[in-house]
Amino acid sequence: SFALVASKMTQVSGIVRDSKGQPLSGVMLTIRSRMGGGMSMRSVPAVSNDGRFNIGNIPPGEHWLDVMPRSDGGEAASVANTAGDRDITDLVITTAPAATIRGSVTFESSNAASDKPPRVMVYSPDPGGAQAMRSYDGTDGTIDANGQFFIRNAAGRVLFQLAGLGFGAPPIGW
Repeated sequence: SFALVASKMTQVSGIVRDSKGQPLSGVMLTIRSRMGGGMSMRSVPAVSNDGRFNIGNIPPGEHWLDVMPRSDGGEAASVANTAGDRDITDLVITTAPAATIRGSVTFESSNAASDKPPRVMVYSPDPGGAQAMRSYDGTDGTIDANGQFFIRNAAGRVLFQLAGLGFGAPPIGW
């Protein structure tokens, strides 16, 4: 048995614009819970050709609206909002170009090269924060033989973390 509580769902509508102020279409719009720990996410109806969107049935609480490009090199945004007892209308989301991060890793250990983490990943330093990487193609963050790496489509503040293959945890001891 479990109890249910009736809640008013919120509707959010507005427009997505690019960094030059032009309506933006052809992007993915998702909504995520800002609650720490777990994460729930859902896709929402497409952004229309004039950049307008309308999202219904958002449960009460704090959320992120994420705008992500459908192709590499596009602009993106993450906007915090709070769903409550009123609908949100005329929300303007302005995207920004993503950055490419290039760097190097120096391992100060005698461990065998095969034991070293193969990848650097970026995450938001804030629990439940905005997405730090907008897309991932499998090569981002790979550490080469010279310790060099690059990460494309990064946005906002980032926290660097060594990682295993894919999104796996780093090898024990690192």
